[in-house]
Amino acid sequence: MEDMEASAGLSQQCSSCDSPSARCWCVDCNEALCNVCVSAHRRVSVTRTHHLLNHHPPAGGVSPPPIKFCRLHPSEPLRLFCFTCKVLTCRDCQLTAHMNHRYQFVSEALDSLKKQLEVRVQPIRAWGVRVGRSLRDMESRLQDLSLSQLNLQQELQRSYSILTHILKDRMDNLLREAEV
Repeated sequence: MEDMEASAGLSQQCSSCDSPSARCWCVDCNEALCNVCVSAHRRVSVTRTHHLLNHHPPAGGVSPPPIKFCRLHPSEPLRLFCFTCKVLTCRDCQLTAHMNHRYQFVSEALDSLKKQLEVRVQPIRAWGVRVGRSLRDMESRLQDLSLSQLNLQQELQRSYSILTHILKDRMDNLLREAEV
């Protein structure tokens, strides 16, 4: 039985970091996790209490995410997102404690937040492209400077050799003239 789970673990890819060796399944997130991501999952306060399985869900597909229920109204699922308070709410809470707050159904809020995130990420991606281009430009300039430095050193060595040779010839000529 463990061999089947181990072989299933080898074929499952980690949902968080794309590592090919996922070993656990987070029931709450409905995701496969590798050792590194399991460790991170247990450290982060939001996911610390999630239920982790040492095996993957049974064959037959991925199970739907579990439904979370309201603490104040245990029979009511958390299907709304209150943008004012930035929390999940049930229908009853939205009608009472969150009355007149801006809210949407979770699926709609998720789509809306994804679009907002994409709008905010776009300039960062563009900035990353510009930074990458600048970095390549600087690396090219550094190579040019290194080549110029090498050429200058070689030219200085040649000039030094030529001047040394000229001075030596002049000294030899002067010594010969002084002997005569």
